[in-house]
Amino acid sequence: MTNLEPGRIYKVMKKRNKFFPCRIHEDGVQVVEVSELDLDINIETRLVFPSGIITFKPQECQDVSCRSYTKCVPLGIVNGDKCKILSVNDPVKCPLNRSLVLVKLQRFVE
Repeated sequence: MTNLEPGRIYKVMKKRNKFFPCRIHEDGVQVVEVSELDLDINIETRLVFPSGIITFKPQECQDVSCRSYTKCVPLGIVNGDKCKILSVNDPVKCPLNRSLVLVKLQRFVE
C-alpha cells in the first residue's frame, strides 16, 4: 500500500488469490492490483484540446446544490495536478454562465 496516495480514487483491476489477516477486517484482506481512475471533470472551454496535457484547476464555485458541482470541484484530483485530456464531451450548462466542457482526464505522472 505504499504506492497509493491518500485522496486519490482507484479501481480494482485484478484480484489475486492471496489473503492476509487483519485486525480491522474479520475475514482478512485480499491482495489486488489497482490503477488510478480516469475522471469526468468540467474544465474551461479555453483549456480543451484533445490529448493535451493541462494543469488542473478546480472551478471556484460554492453552489453545492448545483448538479454539476462534483464535476467542477471533483474528488481524486488536486489543484496543480498535470492531466492528459482523454476525451472531450458535451458543453456544460453552468448557472454562473461559465464556458465549461465535460472531459475525461487521466492524471499525468512523469
